[in-house]
Amino acid sequence: MKKKKLLAILCAIPLIAYATNEVPLPKQGLQIVPLSAMSIPEDMKKDILKIAQEQKTKGYHETSDTRYQQSLFKIQKRYRMKKEYAGKSTNLAVVPEDITLSDIKDHLSDIPLAFPFNNINWVDQDKIMGFVPQGGLIKDNNNPTGGWSGIKVLFSDDQLGACSYSYLNLKLSHGGVQLNTETTEYLVNKHPSTKIIEGNINDGFVYTINWDKEGEMHTLDCANMKFDKEITKKMIALANKIDSAS
Repeated sequence: MKKKKLLAILCAIPLIAYATNEVPLPKQGLQIVPLSAMSIPEDMKKDILKIAQEQKTKGYHETSDTRYQQSLFKIQKRYRMKKEYAGKSTNLAVVPEDITLSDIKDHLSDIPLAFPFNNINWVDQDKIMGFVPQGGLIKDNNNPTGGWSGIKVLFSDDQLGACSYSYLNLKLSHGGVQLNTETTEYLVNKHPSTKIIEGNINDGFVYTINWDKEGEMHTLDCANMKFDKEITKKMIALANKIDSAS
């Protein structure tokens, strides 16, 4: 699945920046610093501020790069067709090849993880579209075959759209989290958080909430054809529910 280019500029790059000589990360792996202190190119800093300002004035960042939401829409179409074909004759039970995505697993147990995870009680099990491994494959003496350091839960929501919740265990990968003070809020149970909406009126939008805890990175994405700030509010409420259940 291709990453969102400009969303990465505003959210993902500050989130997963690793320790450098200029800005060392603390032991707990979480640091919030001014954008000027971050070890990223100056052009990227300008883009972050520009996109943040566009969010304030327009409500969303307009972009023609809508590959990520299209991927989520495609997964939702696959999910709906699988449900439609369920229980029908054998030759109708196969989802068309063009919407079959081989990296999506139907069951959480199909993905070996390097950490215990069962935080899916916040979603109707019938709405789960699948699971995808995230992060890296961690191997050690206790787990020689390896387990993934993260997991993505794909789900469909009648109000929010085609969604995904991603959890990344940074302790396993020895990663750190660095956020900038300019775009950081405290939206999810008072944890450092960021939010963004991007897309366009013709191809749809992707709404994103990121939040960070010690050694953990959480991301909630929802793709929807319409622009509606109420979707962000409902996502924040869901993110609080997910976080409280973890």
